[in-house]
Amino acid sequence: MDMLDVGEPLLIRTTWWDENGDAVNPSTIALTITKPDGTVVSKTKADMTSTVVGVWEYDTTGDQAGLWRIHAVAVAGGRTQILDDQVLVGIDDSTGPCDAWVTWDDVEACGTIKLPAGQTIDPAAAQLWLDQATEILYDLSGRRYPGICTATRSLCFACQSCWPTICSCDPYPSIDLGGKFPVLGAWDVTVDGVTLAPSAYTIRGRRWLVRLDGQVWTQTGWNFAQDPAGFRVSWAYGRVPPAAGKAAAAKLASEIAKRCVGDKTCQLPQRVTSINREGVTFTVIDPMRMLDEGKTGVYEIDLWLMSEKAGMKPRPHIYHPALGASRRY
Repeated sequence: MDMLDVGEPLLIRTTWWDENGDAVNPSTIALTITKPDGTVVSKTKADMTSTVVGVWEYDTTGDQAGLWRIHAVAVAGGRTQILDDQVLVGIDDSTGPCDAWVTWDDVEACGTIKLPAGQTIDPAAAQLWLDQATEILYDLSGRRYPGICTATRSLCFACQSCWPTICSCDPYPSIDLGGKFPVLGAWDVTVDGVTLAPSAYTIRGRRWLVRLDGQVWTQTGWNFAQDPAGFRVSWAYGRVPPAAGKAAAAKLASEIAKRCVGDKTCQLPQRVTSINREGVTFTVIDPMRMLDEGKTGVYEIDLWLMSEKAGMKPRPHIYHPALGASRRY
């Protein structure tokens, strides 16, 4: 689900296919947008634009906080097709990684997935397996590597002086964009409705948005209720997983795919605790116990997870009362 800030441009993209999976332009499109307050906006194909076969877009602005519902019905390829989507505006509920750690090419480099005769891997299914593997390893490794994330937000959230509709960051020359992850860069900084030149600001300390032009941030107080886009910034933040983590994600996505397509070479363990074969009974460890320990049951993946946990162990400190600080060894 896409997430935007209030006042950010909202691009609604619809893609249409024929029964063979080839992109095709629809003869008609009925687009319905339901805003969070219940307002319904109806558009047709004539209101939309297209530069690529099968892809039709409509531009609007996310001017209300909440859940936006998108519903589109089209006649394409001789049949009626329906698309539904949702967009969150002004609400950030993201708790997982921002993008997949690896691509499907990385997965295929791990080995061949045996498919039934005549069957191919659907791109949507492949993306789902990549997202599943990424989210599982993101959680198991301590949520340290979300990838590269981007955000666009009003700068009023970081100002020292804020009222119901007015914010002012005067006389501060820097604004804190920090969070759990380091800030990697910023762009499209707009102050009092004017976009600053890139040379007028920079990121320092992987956290602070600092002005370099000798000015402080907005002094007059910006009315963000009337113009939420007049005082804002876009920035990138996050942390890329290491090479071993990417290899583990590719391996896990490969094993998930094998499980889904029925490839018997899948290494993911089944939840079986007792087996009787030819009069001999033996017991294996319940994989749920491995999950409790933060493992998957696949050696290559668990090797990386264990190395990550070893690296997260705190190092000993020595405290000296006279110095009033601790020293790490």
